[in-house]
Order: sequence, then C-alpha cells, then structure tokens
Amino acid sequence: MTSSTGSRQSTITTRSSAVFLPRPARIGEALQLNWNDIDGNYVTFWETKSYRPRTIPLSRRAKTVVDEQRKTGGRKTGPFRNVAYPRFRNGWISAKDKTVMRNDRQVVPHVLRHTCASRLAQSGVDIKRIQEFLGHRTLSMTLRYAHLSPKHLDVCADALNELNA
Repeated sequence: MTSSTGSRQSTITTRSSAVFLPRPARIGEALQLNWNDIDGNYVTFWETKSYRPRTIPLSRRAKTVVDEQRKTGGRKTGPFRNVAYPRFRNGWISAKDKTVMRNDRQVVPHVLRHTCASRLAQSGVDIKRIQEFLGHRTLSMTLRYAHLSPKHLDVCADALNELNA
C-alpha cells in the first residue's frame, strides 16, 4: 500500500468516525451504507441490529462529510464501503493512542453512541424519539438515559397548567 493510499484510507476512517459514530449509527450500519441509502438530508439504515430499517435526518456535520465523500469517492457504492471493519478499528486505535484516553479500555467506538443518547436526553429530547433515532428495539434499552433529563416531566405540569388556565 502506498503512503498516499494509506493516508486516504486514514482520512476516510476518520470521516466515518466523525460522522456516524458519535451519532445514532452503529459501526456496521455506517460502513454498509450505499449511496442510494442517502436521500437529501436523510439516511436509511437497512441492515440494523434490530432487523428493522430506520430513516433518520443527517446532522449538518454528517451531511457535509457525506457530500465530500460523494465528490471524492470515485465509483464506490457508498461513502464508507471501502473501509473494512478491521481497518476502521485500527484507525480508531491509532487516533485513540494520540489522546489522554489511550489506556482506557472502555473508550471504544460504541461508547460514542451512548454519548449521543446522553446528549439528546440532556437536551430535552423525549425518550421515545431517542429510541427511534438510535434504533433500539425496546424502550427499556433507551430508558437508561432518562435520568439524564431531570426536567423531562416539566411537560406534564405544563400541560396541566394549560388545562387549568
């Protein structure tokens, strides 16, 4: 492998982690995307852990990277289709080794999905939407993030206040 090919692969690996992993996608879902799975600002994951496809909106950051990949990706069938999981994993380890978290065995790509869910809950997104966004089959899987939204019941009081106004 030439240096430029390795550098290009590293960039693609970095982009795939920057776009999809701190978001609702699992690694396998992101790496399996085809171009026809991306329609405007939405992406459909067909091969999911729950065996149910889901369509979600792309963040601005994800859309920018996907658009860049479309322009520079050549004839690939999808934005990250030429990134095999072992190559992604090695890129992740290499990037992690450059941080203060290099020795933390719990810092794995999947933890960024938890970060996404936690941030959504902390931002006040309701638990049912977080479930759908992440593609959890059951609500109980998503409920572990509910405690991060201490004001999530405010909407109940607000509704009663409106009824009694």
